[in-house]
Amino acid sequence: FTNLDFIYIYIYIYIIAAQSFTIAQPQLRESAASRFSFFKEYFLDRKIFPSIKSALKPGGLIFYETFTVDYLKYSSFKREWVLEHNELLDAFNELRILGYREVDTNDKAFASLIALK
Repeated sequence: FTNLDFIYIYIYIYIIAAQSFTIAQPQLRESAASRFSFFKEYFLDRKIFPSIKSALKPGGLIFYETFTVDYLKYSSFKREWVLEHNELLDAFNELRILGYREVDTNDKAFASLIALK
C-alpha cells in the first residue's frame, strides 16, 4: 500500500462508520463483546488487544496506529510504550488485514493497521 492508498481506505472506513456504525469508546469492558462496528485507536495498551478484538462485531473494522521501536531514535519514550516491528500485525493476525505499514521517516516512526473481523 502507498500513503495515498491508506488515506483512501481510512476516509472510506470513516465515512462508513459515521453513517451507520457504532464507534467504540476509549474504555473497553468485557461486556463490550461484539458490540462495535468500528474501532480507532492511537495509544498502545497491549492489555486491551483481546478486548478490542472481542468488542468488534463480525464485519467490524479496526484502524490502529501508534509508535514503533524506531521512534525511540527521535524521542525519550520508554521501550514498553512503543511497538516492536510487526507486533501490531501479529497481535491482530486472526483478523483480515486490509492494510498494514510501518513508517520511519524524518522524526516519525509508527505502524498502521486496518483490519476486518
